Amino acid sequence: MENTDLENLSISIQKIEDFSHSSQLPYPEDVKQMMLREEFPKLVQQLREAFENLKPKENVNAIPRKSAFPIRGTIRTT
Repeated sequence: MENTDLENLSISIQKIEDFSHSSQLPYPEDVKQMMLREEFPKLVQQLREAFENLKPKENVNAIPRKSAFPIRGTIRTT
């Protein structure tokens, strides 16, 4: 995961939080509707793009390892 991807995701989240805060301010209703109609879809798209660019963290536990207790010989049945 690159730092720029995390930064883009963080910036997008910050913009949406700022937008959410600004929609609670005493703007005229037509300005709020314009913000919802025009700006919010852009913010959501930026967030989606930043999220899609994130690469999953490699699972270090998935590396095959040798057993700590190797089995030697065969199993006897009597």
